[in-house]
Amino acid sequence: MPKFEVRKYPVIIDGHNTVHIKIPEGAALLTFRSRLGEPVIYAKVDAKAKKIVRTFKIISSCVPINDDPGLVYIGTVEWSSEGWHLFEIVESSA
Repeated sequence: MPKFEVRKYPVIIDGHNTVHIKIPEGAALLTFRSRLGEPVIYAKVDAKAKKIVRTFKIISSCVPINDDPGLVYIGTVEWSSEGWHLFEIVESSA
């Protein structure tokens, strides 16, 4: 049985709304928060698992988005005087 750890992964907010994060396969996303002034995802991971790239969309408040079942809400942070909302882009089963 694998042992799990909680690890943090930085989320770069740089004007692009798509973010790719390399994270262990099977990671369970726990929260999206600001730590020491920087946005991060906390995840429960098996640190020995193969790393994969997961794709996210980061959107500031008041920006319209489509109601897409392939966008899964992760969380919101206030950063640089704006609210930022993180969604994981997942395959839609529809």
